[in-house]
Amino acid sequence: MSRGTVLLTGATGFVGGQILSQLLQQDYRVRCLVRERSHHALPDDDRIEPVVGNVTSPEECLQAATGCRAAIHLVGIIRQKGSNTFQKVHVEGTRNVVEACRQAGVRRFIHMSADQADPASHLPYARTKGLAEEVVQKSDLEWTIFRPTLIIGRNGEFLQQMLMLVKPCWKPIPVIGDGHYIVQPIGVDEVARLFVGCIPLEQAKGKTYNLAGAKAMTFDNFMDKLSQAVCGRRRIKMHVPLPVAKPMISIMERLLANPPINRQELAMMLSTRAVPTDQAEQDLDWQPADLDEVLKRNL
Repeated sequence: MSRGTVLLTGATGFVGGQILSQLLQQDYRVRCLVRERSHHALPDDDRIEPVVGNVTSPEECLQAATGCRAAIHLVGIIRQKGSNTFQKVHVEGTRNVVEACRQAGVRRFIHMSADQADPASHLPYARTKGLAEEVVQKSDLEWTIFRPTLIIGRNGEFLQQMLMLVKPCWKPIPVIGDGHYIVQPIGVDEVARLFVGCIPLEQAKGKTYNLAGAKAMTFDNFMDKLSQAVCGRRRIKMHVPLPVAKPMISIMERLLANPPINRQELAMMLSTRAVPTDQAEQDLDWQPADLDEVLKRNL
């Protein structure tokens, strides 16, 4: 028997696909707000109801929210392109979905943020993620905010990029800077289970949770573990000093439509930190998996 309909934004994305699958496994029906060109990417399942629209349209958000019992809002962008700016997607888009839920009587609201979200940040991505959190927190909805760190999974862009660096196994691995900046990866399957599992939990309402792997490590350590899993051994790393890497990244930004990394992403990478997960572990009855287990599930 269905547990009701959940509005899901970002259903065709890397994390959204996993959450959609988890919602179906937990006997929810799912209303997916999707852009027209993404409509075909949804699974063929009569429990899924696509609504063509965009989070930047208040009317389309209201149409999608009407009749739902809860909402999971995932839509976000890593890079700005054309009219899809961080302000428009993260802040105004979140405001539209929150207001649509309020008008439609959808009380439960689960929001995807980011571990570096900060409304006072000088970095546009982190600042607008922080401003979006404020929109959610100031609403009268029964909200929960999740702040995941680096999410990895079989179909995720980050893991695919790292595998391209690791393979073939005889080459040195290029690393920007000293490789001592922090990563704390979490598996996408864990993230999906926590998002869906918290829908009925009273203790999760009005809370903001960090989601991260069991152990923070340096990027060098991460690449050691990845190369051990893929190649059966640790690999030599070729560190590119920041005074060399930064001008190279600036040039790539000017010359390439889609550079592998831009200056803002570099700044965010260098400013990462370990985050505590004890509150999420306690409230959600969760034990984070270590990286070896995450890689085993996703390679």
